[in-house]
Amino acid sequence: MEKRINNNYVQLVVGPPGAGKTTFCKNMCRFLVSINKFPVFINLDPGNENESHARINLCDLIFSREICSELHLGPNGAILFSMEFLEKNLDWFEKKFTKILKNTFHVFFLIDLPGQIEIFTHHSSIRKLILRIKKEKVNLISIVISDSLYWKDKS
Repeated sequence: MEKRINNNYVQLVVGPPGAGKTTFCKNMCRFLVSINKFPVFINLDPGNENESHARINLCDLIFSREICSELHLGPNGAILFSMEFLEKNLDWFEKKFTKILKNTFHVFFLIDLPGQIEIFTHHSSIRKLILRIKKEKVNLISIVISDSLYWKDKS
């Protein structure tokens, strides 16, 4: 029996706040276009409100700034609240994600995630998101972006 090759890829882009995750995603999209691939940029950082290039954008559902003012939370609390909100609305994400997969061949998804470590250590929202993505039988990898200023620091 011949094994079917899946040519759809998902890069989960993680790293601390301000390390360059969004810049990496935008530059990777440009590179993929230059080699005739089809990139899809997904913004799942509710603090990244000015991102107009994202095909799927969490800011279409919720803004970190509004959460801070309405619920009197700090930036990290707002990110955690947003991830809980995304978790409750994973069907919204899955519907958009699968629609792109069904209508496009050989997709390269670049998912820009928030930099707050708490969403990975104290929450199940990202784990549940990954499980939903894996249901689609895509090739999934994680890219860790770090700030190069710390590379020379010997401490």
